[in-house]
Amino acid sequence: MVSGESVKAFAAGPAVVHAYSQDRGGKVFLVSAVSGTDADCAREKAPSGGTSVPVDTVETLTVGPDQIACLATSSPYTYELLWHAKASAPAPFPLASTRTRR
Repeated sequence: MVSGESVKAFAAGPAVVHAYSQDRGGKVFLVSAVSGTDADCAREKAPSGGTSVPVDTVETLTVGPDQIACLATSSPYTYELLWHAKASAPAPFPLASTRTRR
């Protein structure tokens, strides 16, 4: 839960994150992890590639290794983001491949 306009880190990769809110004015985005703190997110200030979190909708983010997920709020009110993350790892073998047919 955050108050006012702010930028916060909330998850580190590698992970798949599901984020949900009943409030308006939140945007999630990914940045490279330097310190792994809110400072990394503040440095980026919600780039244009961020995703707005629509009210009552679950957004899925894939956070890569050496990345963190950030939340930027643009509302002067309190904003609550509910989320959970599941650690992800690369598959030990290719999940798909192509072959040229002759």
